[in-house]
Amino acid sequence: MLDSIIYVSGAERISLLVLLSTCTWCWIIEKFASYRINVSSVVQTRLPLELRAPLTQFQLQKASRSFTWSLWIRAFPLLALGTLLHPVAEKFNWLLLLEQSIPLFEFILIVWLILRNCPLISYCAGRILLIESKPKELRNVYILLSDTLTSFSKPLVDFSLYVTAFLFDTESHVDLAVAMVPVTIRMVQCIREFIMTREKQHLFNTMKYSTNIPILVCVWYSRVQPDKFQYDTQLWFMLLNASYTFFWDVFMDWKLQSMFKLRSKADSLAFPRIFYYVGIIIDLIVKYWWFWTLHRGSNALFFPSEIQYLEIFRRAVWVFFKLEAEHMC
Repeated sequence: MLDSIIYVSGAERISLLVLLSTCTWCWIIEKFASYRINVSSVVQTRLPLELRAPLTQFQLQKASRSFTWSLWIRAFPLLALGTLLHPVAEKFNWLLLLEQSIPLFEFILIVWLILRNCPLISYCAGRILLIESKPKELRNVYILLSDTLTSFSKPLVDFSLYVTAFLFDTESHVDLAVAMVPVTIRMVQCIREFIMTREKQHLFNTMKYSTNIPILVCVWYSRVQPDKFQYDTQLWFMLLNASYTFFWDVFMDWKLQSMFKLRSKADSLAFPRIFYYVGIIIDLIVKYWWFWTLHRGSNALFFPSEIQYLEIFRRAVWVFFKLEAEHMC
């Protein structure tokens, strides 16, 4: 309800969502620690050539909390300033310029802080298309980073619209090109892994990400030919994408053998069974959120842009069970 309680512009929303994502990561680390699971056993915490022992669970918790706190302290004041300026900015040209500039500085600051303070993320971001399949712990970092990026597609679209309007004072379809970037990264990674391993699973994973492309084409066509565009076509593509990705989340990424029995061996579950059922339900609801809103004639049930917050929450749930699957299986 953030957009209905306080003003959060589309340009600033990506920064807020990144901040919220750091909180969900801390929650995941804490929850794993409460079940005595060391996340460092499935996620690499040092640079590949760094001759130091991996972080212990306690060190990872401490580092995650410290970074999250420092990021919030530096970035949130800018978010608050943008919110405070919004009601009065139009009265003064210099205030309006300041308000319009804040989201850009905010985003640059957050990205800079992440890359400066998280060497491993910086390393993987620089080589993100050249995904390293071994060791598995390093591959998991690539997967978590690039898959999380796909959940930021819509916030990135909103931010790109803001940048083009603010810097170039023009409108274009560059936002759709930006929306293609996270999907393209994962498709290239999957193809590269198939070439290296010859495992067909990576081809099917490529197909999964490719189901986003027809949806973006439909959005583009609806803009250039609104009179000829048929929304039903886009809905069918959205249904295909939601179904394919939901199946993959549950059975491939989380390595569950059944939505009811979960895994064949009871001792192959790290958490109580109710956790998995709740996770499956959350993933299902958010994946098909567009379907639940069809009768409303809008994309929201409760407040504007709610799906962007829900998607970040769903991604945190996905990360939680992805890490659990890597640990147990």
